[in-house]
Amino acid sequence: MKLRQPALPPGWYPRRREILEDQIRGFLDAAGGIAAGEARACVVPHAGWAFSGNLAALTMGFLDREIKALAVLGGHLSPGTPLRYGGGDGFQAPNGVIPGHPGLLSFILEEIPGIEDLPGDNTIEVLLPLVRYFFPDRPVVEIRVPPDSSALALGRRLRAWEELTGETLGVVASTDLTHYGPNYGWTPLLGQPPAAVRLWAKEENDLPFLRALAEGREGEAITQALGRRSACSPGPAAAAVSFARASGRLPGRITGYSSSADIHPSDSFVGYGGVIF
Repeated sequence: MKLRQPALPPGWYPRRREILEDQIRGFLDAAGGIAAGEARACVVPHAGWAFSGNLAALTMGFLDREIKALAVLGGHLSPGTPLRYGGGDGFQAPNGVIPGHPGLLSFILEEIPGIEDLPGDNTIEVLLPLVRYFFPDRPVVEIRVPPDSSALALGRRLRAWEELTGETLGVVASTDLTHYGPNYGWTPLLGQPPAAVRLWAKEENDLPFLRALAEGREGEAITQALGRRSACSPGPAAAAVSFARASGRLPGRITGYSSSADIHPSDSFVGYGGVIF
C-alpha cells in the first residue's frame, strides 16, 4: 500500500497520536461536548490548529456518524484550473491510516478533468486527522477544487454517486475567510482603528459570504469571494453547497466565526467560519 505522508512542517497540527487526540477532545469539551448530528456536509477553516482547529472540530462534530465515505475538499486554486486529487492508496495521519476511495475518484474523473496533486497544501492535510478521528477507517477522496463551474459540477457528481451506489457520503470542504493586512497585501481600510477593521472584515466581508453558503447561493458566494477577497478557497465551499442542494439539505447553518486576531492580535489577520448542511 502506497500511503501519502504528512508534508506540512511541524506546528500545523500535532504529530503524536496521543497529543493530537487529546487536543481534539479538548476542542470538543471546550464547546460543551458535541453530539453527532445529522449533517452530511460542512465547510470548515484550514489554518493551523492553534488558530482554527477548535472551529473545524466543532463543525465536523455535527456530521452524521453513519456516513460511509467522505470527500475532503480543499482549495487554493484559480478559476479555470483542473481539479487536483490525492494519489496513492491513502494517507498516513498521526492517528491512523485513511484509506483512499478509488471507485469514487474514478467516477468523479469520468466527468470532471483532474490531475494528481503535489503534497504540501494545508487546505486538506490539516483536516485529515479530524476526519480519521470522527470517521475511523472510512474511505476518503481528497480533491482541491477551483472556484468555477467545476465546483458545482463536483457537488452534483458526488450526489450522483450516492444515487448510483447507495453509499452515504459526507463532504468536508475547507476555506479560510478574509486575509487582511500588510502580510497579505490587502489593506482597503488603511488608517482606520484595528477594532473597526476587524468589525468590517467580520460583518461586511466574512458573514455575508457564510450566509450565502448557508442559504444556498453558491454562485454568489464564489463571485463575492473573488471580488471582495472574502474567502481564499470558495471552490470547495461551493461544491459542498451544490452537494447539499442536490441532496435536499438546504438551508444550512453557520456554526461559528472567529479570527486569528482572537489568538494573536495583529494588523494582519484571517477570518474563520463553519457551516453545516
